[in-house]
Amino acid sequence: MAGRRRTIIAITTRIIVCLVILVLSGVIFTVLWKTKPAPERRGENRELHPVFVMRAAITEVRRQYEGYGTAQAMDSADVPARVTSIVIDMPEATLPGNKVVKGQILARLDPSDYERKVEIASNILLELDAQVKRLDIEAQSWVERVALADEQVALAQAEYDRIEKAHAGGAAKTRELDIAHIALLRSQRELVNQREELDKIPSRRLSLQAQRRGQEASLQLDRQNLDRCIIVSPISGVIQEVDVKIGENVVAGQRIARVVSRERIEVPLQLPASARPYLLPGDEVVIESAASSRQIWIASVSRIAPEDDEETRTVTVYVELTQDPDDATLLAPGKFVRATVSSIHPEMRWIVPRRSLRSERITLVQNNKIVSRRVSVDYQVRKDFPVFGLPDDLWLVLESPLPPGALVVITPTRSLAEGMSVEPVLPDGAAATVLSAKEPAK
Repeated sequence: MAGRRRTIIAITTRIIVCLVILVLSGVIFTVLWKTKPAPERRGENRELHPVFVMRAAITEVRRQYEGYGTAQAMDSADVPARVTSIVIDMPEATLPGNKVVKGQILARLDPSDYERKVEIASNILLELDAQVKRLDIEAQSWVERVALADEQVALAQAEYDRIEKAHAGGAAKTRELDIAHIALLRSQRELVNQREELDKIPSRRLSLQAQRRGQEASLQLDRQNLDRCIIVSPISGVIQEVDVKIGENVVAGQRIARVVSRERIEVPLQLPASARPYLLPGDEVVIESAASSRQIWIASVSRIAPEDDEETRTVTVYVELTQDPDDATLLAPGKFVRATVSSIHPEMRWIVPRRSLRSERITLVQNNKIVSRRVSVDYQVRKDFPVFGLPDDLWLVLESPLPPGALVVITPTRSLAEGMSVEPVLPDGAAATVLSAKEPAK
């Protein structure tokens, strides 16, 4: 009995404690509720957060592709020695870095061997000329000999006819007839020999003429070799390298110097193979140094390679540039450059600044509210568009259209949450007319 009583007392005590706690809590809540400060209420005309925007519009753009390449001189020459000889003289101007003009002497070789060859060939020509004159004299003599032999045959024939007639009448013996016949045959044989020698004259003359032409060619070659002992620059330009010194023996084909002209430059550019359908000769190219964008050259596409590189998946276009070789800012051969090719055919497209894209989305202001929109970028262009009043030179060309007159936030930040109320401000500081929510223009 005593244990049961203690249990009832313990339960009753716990219930009373809980009730007291609940009452105290209610009293505290009531006191706090009645003494809470009233929240400050702002008026309906509270100031909105300003946001800089641009009014988007369809703009004329030209498709661009960027590539890299190394500038090459279109006119350069590795000047060789054309003959084998010893270098006996080199002008003081024949030094790397010096300018030269076409035909300027770079080096002189020992010409003595080739001078002797010219003398020998000239003497052989004189000998052949003498043989031709002697042949003309012989030809005249053979003509006279043939005439005499022909007359002798006529006389022998007449004598033979006379004796034959006498023999037929019994007035001449057979022996006399045979002797006359032998004399006729001898004169005829002599006539044949004389005519044979005379007929040989044209072939002998042709042989001498052929020998003379061959010797004239040999003499001309010897004179060319003699002239080649003076080595000149084939183009105007600047000496890149000099490979020989005075006293060195050079052989035919050995390089003496390298001359480079900086007037015409070619840059083979590697562009994405996907750019081929949009590339045409005449497309404008802006070339800039890969190390510094402060150096810029304007050129154009001259040729396009017919095949794509299957390994790099690129197409090669050749850019030609004509420049003043004395200009201090000229594009030097061998320089690695970056180039932007712009199509000659313009397109009317929607564009936005590159900085306005964040996580493939742009931010618009519609009815003074922030609206985020996902967009697809077709390509980017590097150009100034003063019509928008922005200093940006890198713009994105969108595949999908924007609402007419859309207000695009120029630099979206994390603080601009979806649905946030803002005040759009144009780049010139003027308040923008707020665009109501509309469907994109078709």
